[in-house]
Amino acid sequence: MSDPFEILNVAHRRVEPDSAFRASLMDALSDAFDEEAEIVAPIGTGVVALVDHVEASMVEHRRRRALPLLVAAAAVIVAVGSIVLVRLRPAEPVEPATQPRQPAATTVPTAPTSASPSSTTTSTTSPPGATSVPFDPVGDATIAESILLEAEEYAPNVDVIDNKDVVLDRTLAADIPGCAVFLDTVFESPDRQAVTSWRTFYSPLPALLFEYVVVFPSEQAAQAMFDSLAEPTFGDACFQPYLDLLAERHGDFCCDVEVAIPPPLKGKPIDSAESFGADEIAFRLAQGEYYTNSDGLHGPEDFLEATVRVGRAVVIVEAITTDQSGNTVIDEDQFHAAIATSVTKARAALEDPPT
Repeated sequence: MSDPFEILNVAHRRVEPDSAFRASLMDALSDAFDEEAEIVAPIGTGVVALVDHVEASMVEHRRRRALPLLVAAAAVIVAVGSIVLVRLRPAEPVEPATQPRQPAATTVPTAPTSASPSSTTTSTTSPPGATSVPFDPVGDATIAESILLEAEEYAPNVDVIDNKDVVLDRTLAADIPGCAVFLDTVFESPDRQAVTSWRTFYSPLPALLFEYVVVFPSEQAAQAMFDSLAEPTFGDACFQPYLDLLAERHGDFCCDVEVAIPPPLKGKPIDSAESFGADEIAFRLAQGEYYTNSDGLHGPEDFLEATVRVGRAVVIVEAITTDQSGNTVIDEDQFHAAIATSVTKARAALEDPPT
């Protein structure tokens, strides 16, 4: 009797049932033609009975008795073949777990832009001294704008106007040796994580006065900027050469609306016994140069300038105290009240950010 399991042979592979199992099953099939038999084939953990019962009345009909046995044997062969083929079938590739889609990087504008009544610039990486506080340029821009003074909060008889950008340009400062140690703490660039906003006040004198606000993601970064501005070498070694280079490259930049002006950081440091609720405060007394406009020669004029830190915000604001004739324009009490208002607004915005 031929071996029906040869159909399960595959070249170079042993896929047929175990040889001992084959021999045993073949003997059982052969014996089935000679006498009634029950063939038990262990496959896996089950039992396949090829023949449960052969009718006694069909003993004399060997061919008819053999037919169900052969059919059962064929069933065993098909079953075994199915098991082998399943084992040979390569495993279906497992799809990797779907990773959460990463949000696209937010592009934050870094070039200064003008908006009425204030403008905002942002940049994208942490400055020295900053802790790992999440940077929220949109939320911080809202905070920065909410800190800015309104005209009536600043001083009597002034208006808010959309004049020009107020910027501390790192690219320009990089060309000044004395600014090297201040580049990363004071000046704006795409590599600094900060939001800035500013406002211009117009006095009928006529005069333009500026407020400049910086919001960092951490107090450490704001502290680093404040300390740099308070450094004695900042004014003479960095800021004055910065103004000189700005004039060299852009001429009379103070009156050119296309050229950004820096915030008020000139002057001689003066002491103050009051902090007006700020974490830190520094004052400067400056004297404006003579200048000429359509009304003729003006100046000099006296200015008070304040740099204030409240938490992770730095506010720089100025006031003109006396004009060229010695007349008071904004007195110290009015200026101090404006500073106190800035501090109050800054704390409120930082503790409960506006939406």
